[in-house]
Amino acid sequence: MKEKNTLWCPVRKKCIADRPEERIRLRVIEYLRACGYPLTAMQVEYMVGGSGRFDLAVFTPRGDIWLLIECKQDAPSKDSLQAVMRARLQLMRYARAIEKRWRVHYLGIVIGERFYCLEHSTGRWLQGIPSYPAL
Repeated sequence: MKEKNTLWCPVRKKCIADRPEERIRLRVIEYLRACGYPLTAMQVEYMVGGSGRFDLAVFTPRGDIWLLIECKQDAPSKDSLQAVMRARLQLMRYARAIEKRWRVHYLGIVIGERFYCLEHSTGRWLQGIPSYPAL
């Protein structure tokens, strides 16, 4: 049963506090599902060494991280580029911290309604999100 001021997280299969960042993350989860990403491949808020925790990761069938995502609240338009660059640095730090355990293919940055994606190995920005890999 859903409690007041909570949201249902289909990845964690439980109610969570209704916070702006959680609403953004849940919107991203639904968007990824609509793009063919399986819910069972997603993991939320995983600790990354002593450097923090990532917001959302999508794993490949082989166990690599296909897409590592950081969600942020909407930044004022004048701070938008700075927010994207800060999130990129944060994700790169997380990817380095976990690369002994998992290979990271793509980094995703969500700021408010905007979704940015780049290839981790090259740093090349993509026009959209990559399709989920087939077996």
